Amino acid sequence: MPTNIIRKLIPARVEHRAARLLAAGALGLATVGGTATAAHADTGYSITWSGEYLITASYDLQNVAVSNGALTGGAPIIQWPADGGYEQVWRFGYESHDGVYQGAFIQNAASGLCINTDGVAGDQLDQEICYDGNSNELFDIYGSLGGYDSIQNTGSGLYLDVNGYSWNEGAAIDLWYENNQPNQTFATVAW
Repeated sequence: MPTNIIRKLIPARVEHRAARLLAAGALGLATVGGTATAAHADTGYSITWSGEYLITASYDLQNVAVSNGALTGGAPIIQWPADGGYEQVWRFGYESHDGVYQGAFIQNAASGLCINTDGVAGDQLDQEICYDGNSNELFDIYGSLGGYDSIQNTGSGLYLDVNGYSWNEGAAIDLWYENNQPNQTFATVAW
């Protein structure tokens, strides 16, 4: 059952748990303690999924979100004030290939799509289908989930960034050169 239908049938407080279980079941994942693991034996890839988190800019407390709650590929990634919406909820998928860690996908809980970049500094991020081994969708998290983190794209070496240190609702989330400023520091808060 698509997530948008689940949202209409299940009260909001249990919606995120039900959606996670349905998604895990649909993908054939085993869930243990809020995480799910998928092995792609034929490709050598495996992914271990985290629980669900908000990714909140440390300086203005706005959350990383999919613009307008879009469920389609290509939708822009923005910052938005906390509103309880599922478009602001993210899972981290730690990918390994033949036992070697590759990076973490950042998957939107509503759309099931992953944060993606074209690798150009300053270009707004979007969401796309998660592809094994795609360095445009893989990130290294510096810190620990539940704390303050900087998030670096493995392909470009650039960092997750609120464009222009903006305080505006709807400001673009992009990648930029490491600058050690608060617009590149995010709290990951369990949802």
